[in-house]
Amino acid sequence: MLDQLYVQLAHVRSQYLGFQLVKATESSIEQLQDLITDAEELHIAFEDWVHSVPDQWKFSIIELKDIGNEHLRDAIYGDYYHIYSTIEHATIWNRYRAAHMIASSTFIRILITMSAILPEDHALAARIQEHKSKIESLISDMCYSIEFFLVAGNGNGAVHSVSFNNELSPMTATLLAWPLTLAASTGFAPKEQKEWIQEKLELISVTLGTNILGAIPKMTTAF
Repeated sequence: MLDQLYVQLAHVRSQYLGFQLVKATESSIEQLQDLITDAEELHIAFEDWVHSVPDQWKFSIIELKDIGNEHLRDAIYGDYYHIYSTIEHATIWNRYRAAHMIASSTFIRILITMSAILPEDHALAARIQEHKSKIESLISDMCYSIEFFLVAGNGNGAVHSVSFNNELSPMTATLLAWPLTLAASTGFAPKEQKEWIQEKLELISVTLGTNILGAIPKMTTAF
């Protein structure tokens, strides 16, 4: 089902990028309404996917205070980390988060375009903020997953514990590179999140023997 959502996402992105090639006017409202409908359906489909995954795909959310080691707070993002059944499940979740993030970012840009035509429609601003909050939540969950990759990806076997180290295996770096690069490149992520992810991308770049990943978010806002 997730693959189908990727196809649906590509369609919405393509429609919006095509719309950008023409100047938006009041006559564009109907086309924008269609885009908003498609984007809303895509957002709902992503939410439905989350609620439909099998139990073995679900993950645990652990509060940092539960491990009773205050000095480890700086090693991970925020106050939580995730534990997954396997590294494969963690990878699928991050791919979902990256795709949903692109969908929400595209939705925001569609709504911004509509609000420029209909500035009196104050409901649009509320919907824009809703999807900005969604992006922040998706990126937070992505950040909470990283420590699990460090543990499981290094073959420690202790997939229900945490290591709080900064060592990345090439496999782990590869699995994290795409979703984290997208997260750091979005124009709607909070600065604090982007800076934290940027540090991780620099570590990934060292592991993979290239500095391109660390440079991409600094050079451009992809979406």
